[in-house]
Amino acid sequence: MMAVEIDAPTDAVGAVMGDLNGRRGRIVTVNASDHTEHIKAIVPLVELLTYAPVLNAMTGGRGSYVMDFARYDEVPRELSVKIVEQHKSDRHAVAAHG
Repeated sequence: MMAVEIDAPTDAVGAVMGDLNGRRGRIVTVNASDHTEHIKAIVPLVELLTYAPVLNAMTGGRGSYVMDFARYDEVPRELSVKIVEQHKSDRHAVAAHG
């Protein structure tokens, strides 16, 4: 899990927060100052691997973010089942071609 701090223009905050929720993020705080808002959230790392271009598109290039490791957390059951099945499938494909 990553601690993420995002600075976004006020007019894009709704879109940014909606996107974070869609990425299984948990909003910690939102603080306003002038025409920007500072959002702190906890988000799984895998959900942030493609975040830079998405944030850029949502904010018209006016948003920025930084992230730091926060803690380890258990993968949700439905995702862990998918990961295990994909791993089994990949191993089987390698064995068939190996």
